[in-house]
Amino acid sequence: MSGASFVPGVDGLRFLAIFGVVLFHANLFSAGWIGVWLFFVISGFVITRSLLADGHAGLGVRERLAHFYMKRAFRILPLYLAAVALFSLTCFFVIRYQPGQIALSRNGLAYAEHIPYLLTFTYNFYRISDSYLPSSFFSHFWSLSIEEQFYFFYPVLLIGLGIGRLPRALIFVLILSPCIRLLVSMLYGGAPSDLGGASDEMSRGAGNAVYQFSFGHFDAFAAGALVAVFEARIRASSRGLMYLTFASTAALGCYILLAVPWFGGLRGAFGVNIYGHYAEIWLYSVLDLVFATLLIAILTGLKPLDWLLTRSVPLFLGRISYGLYVWHMPIFRVLGKRLVPVAESVFVKHDAAFLAPPVLFVGLSGLTVAVSYISFVMYEKPMMALGRRLWQQRAAKGEAISRSSPARSG
Repeated sequence: MSGASFVPGVDGLRFLAIFGVVLFHANLFSAGWIGVWLFFVISGFVITRSLLADGHAGLGVRERLAHFYMKRAFRILPLYLAAVALFSLTCFFVIRYQPGQIALSRNGLAYAEHIPYLLTFTYNFYRISDSYLPSSFFSHFWSLSIEEQFYFFYPVLLIGLGIGRLPRALIFVLILSPCIRLLVSMLYGGAPSDLGGASDEMSRGAGNAVYQFSFGHFDAFAAGALVAVFEARIRASSRGLMYLTFASTAALGCYILLAVPWFGGLRGAFGVNIYGHYAEIWLYSVLDLVFATLLIAILTGLKPLDWLLTRSVPLFLGRISYGLYVWHMPIFRVLGKRLVPVAESVFVKHDAAFLAPPVLFVGLSGLTVAVSYISFVMYEKPMMALGRRLWQQRAAKGEAISRSSPARSG
């Protein structure tokens, strides 16, 4: 482990992840959902580096856990809770009272059902349930629930096992997660997915359940964590990248060769909530391998990938990617939906209707970036700084107590 020094290319990878997600929710790239799995791999890498760095700094078990949870809390919770509050108020007061919108009026009150799951970071399980009410404000928060659930367990596992036994535990997670996905698929699909024993409705439900079930996707975090554990070796030799590039290319190629005929093309083979022919089991493992390879390519400075991802625009957008993720859904799906007829009417008058979608996309993207940047500078950064100050005060107080203890005992 080389220490928790900043790796610029990681922000570039965050840019790739959020770019795919935004394109997916803008209905421009059907496979953009895979950006979420890139986020998962990055998260496993980043938090493992942080926890290992605290161990190398000599922090005790309690201090390492306290430091980790404090940093995560001040990074995730302020924006998340503010967004949940703002979106909830918007649902109730704005959408609920739109004249003539009966369905939306009902949803304005029904959205209150989302709140307990949002506040307990169990929203992904709510999305699997039969009572789930789709929401353009909240639906993307399922992935944050999965991340927080992993953050709850993982630090205790890492510190408890120690660096010596951690790799074996992470490899076990890589093996266990596909087994969990298989179990979830069979529970919700009613039959092994390559035998055609499930109805279309059950297939959709099974694909969604596998997609949302957090414990079946901890292998993505484990893949990133393994890269962090072996970071020093990875940086010292290009062999690891060479082997993983071969393995990930072979795995991706085999999946494409098999899945494209099964699902009628690339679009179906990489469709969201995929189900059938055990693709819901293995596609996620293939993605984990590919994204871990991308991460290693960044660590080893592979050109031109590293050069492209460390340009100013990818770094800037990657740095504010959390805000982009939080804000983009209501901007594109709520505001954008209301602006579509306006944009179309304007461009139709000038015989340029074909320009309406790209202009609207650029405008909504610009608004999302602006809101996210303001949020980052005026709210997220100050909250992170507050968390650092509180930690420093706590650490200073602990040092003062430890220095005074011998004097009192004497």
